Amino acid sequence: MLYRLPVDKGYLALVFCSTLLIYSLHRIIGIKHTVPDNNQGRFAIIRKYKNHIAIYAALAFVGCLVSIIFTPIDIIILLCPIGLISLAYVLPILNKKRRLRDLNLIKIFLIAVTWAYVGSIPLAFNKLPMDILVVSFLEKTIFILLITLPFDIRDIKIDRLTNLTTIPIAIGVKSTYILCYCLFIIGLTLFYFLDDHILSSPVFVLSGLIIYATCFFAIEVSKNKVKDIYYGGLIDGTLVIRGVVIFLASLH
Repeated sequence: MLYRLPVDKGYLALVFCSTLLIYSLHRIIGIKHTVPDNNQGRFAIIRKYKNHIAIYAALAFVGCLVSIIFTPIDIIILLCPIGLISLAYVLPILNKKRRLRDLNLIKIFLIAVTWAYVGSIPLAFNKLPMDILVVSFLEKTIFILLITLPFDIRDIKIDRLTNLTTIPIAIGVKSTYILCYCLFIIGLTLFYFLDDHILSSPVFVLSGLIIYATCFFAIEVSKNKVKDIYYGGLIDGTLVIRGVVIFLASLH
């Protein structure tokens, strides 16, 4: 029987507005930390529409304030630690005006843990067993790591110029792709652990195959590519596909 978990609309609104706010701030502040003469691709778009992004950030901030009113206080308390980490990720509050993401090797893990944490809160409030919560959190973390590593591969030249050590810089591009394949196997295994223990649905088995096969395809297609469509479109699109596939599976 596939779990059909009730969704708190206030929580969804808060997460949406918070995500929009963090990403908008990241674009506005982050452009100052890149190579100054880099006016190509996404950097050119960010500089051109910087004022638009600032408006999005302001609207998202207002949305956060409104959605907090409709979100249970215990959920807000749970979100506070990860919210502070997210702000420290984009705001230069560390010494030498650095952000958390400017620390060597930590950026990708902050992204993965944050997404997995936010995605696991609804499960915790629906009183799922602790072992299922842990496995679900780990699977989400692995999935985000899997689709984030190609971004670090793409940005390897920029990160070197800014003296930021990432996984591809530390172990090499070839080893990073090998790591992706290992994460692919681990993530799919954890996904089916959930199926074996609480979901027991052939549709869920198929959904796991679709999700991870799509992810594998996106990573393979993005190899040796630098255009944003392969990353912001194809690889980031796997998040949308994951959500849609799981939602459709839950209807059966």
